[in-house]
Amino acid sequence: MRIISNQQDISNDRDALEKNANFGILSTNAIQQSSKLAKKGQMVEAQVIAKTWKRRMRQQISSEEQERDYANFNRNYAGVYDMIQEEAHSDDEGGEMP
Repeated sequence: MRIISNQQDISNDRDALEKNANFGILSTNAIQQSSKLAKKGQMVEAQVIAKTWKRRMRQQISSEEQERDYANFNRNYAGVYDMIQEEAHSDDEGGEMP
């Protein structure tokens, strides 16, 4: 059994929260969401998720750490995005998902 004893403050200040967001966690989540959709064959939705997160993170960069995490996201996601793009084109041409 694990007991959580750390209490966190709750904030409704969206701007402050986005400014201090952990882009490492956000980028991992974006890649996971997009990959899950791609595995289900929902290529367009997978691309939309990735582009939306990319745009949101780019607009909110406010520290060197966030800038570094954003650059890592772009590097890490490039291969996933290319694969989704290839599968989407394959589906358009009548190919089948593996």
